[in-house]
Amino acid sequence: MKYVFLNFVKGVLYGIFSIVPGLSGGVLASRFGDYEKIVKIINKPLLIVDNIKYLCSIVFGILFGMFFMSKMILFLYNRFHTTFFLLVMLFNSLIVIKIHLKQGFKLSTFITTVLIISFIILCYGFVGNDISFNSKFIELLVTSLIFSISKILPGVSSTSILINIGFYEKIIIFYSNPIKSIFSMPFFWIIFWILFFIYSIFLLKIVNKMIEHDSFNYFIYFITIFNSILMFWSSLKSSI
Repeated sequence: MKYVFLNFVKGVLYGIFSIVPGLSGGVLASRFGDYEKIVKIINKPLLIVDNIKYLCSIVFGILFGMFFMSKMILFLYNRFHTTFFLLVMLFNSLIVIKIHLKQGFKLSTFITTVLIISFIILCYGFVGNDISFNSKFIELLVTSLIFSISKILPGVSSTSILINIGFYEKIIIFYSNPIKSIFSMPFFWIIFWILFFIYSIFLLKIVNKMIEHDSFNYFIYFITIFNSILMFWSSLKSSI
């Protein structure tokens, strides 16, 4: 019972991290050693009581963290935007430094990565500024894909991208009142979650391959830098 409660608490933290702009619940789960374990259990499912208890406690914790903390996160984000930005940058910097030292990367690797990612995001800023969708169907395909990538791939924070395409508040409102949201837009939300499930199955296969080929830490390293720079760009753009 003690471990079930501990896993539930960790799940709550993962859920909260997954809805904070610029942060990733997957990275936190990886640091605690849960992410790889969950991926392996899902890819090679064995109906063992311990595995079922473990997954249920983590999943219920994540749902609790997302649904019951969403209103508070939205309030804090709107009121203390700068503080949010600084905390996100601090957390991501610690992750990058830890992996950088562990993998024995050279400083030139970090600088080159930052320059390339900055250039990509700068191009995105000019080309993708004020993105709008011509149809609900295109919006469904894109937003559900971005959302599933953020929930499955560690280090990927969909919130930074969702803010830029104007979908962040929409998903937070859904978390805070899912029943009302589904009744107000039944077609959109039902298809959204079906697509999310389909995308997630394929992404879990990709992650499992990364773990098997020992490229997992490299991915987290590069994508965390990407998220930090994207978050910086979003914050800079909103202050102008």
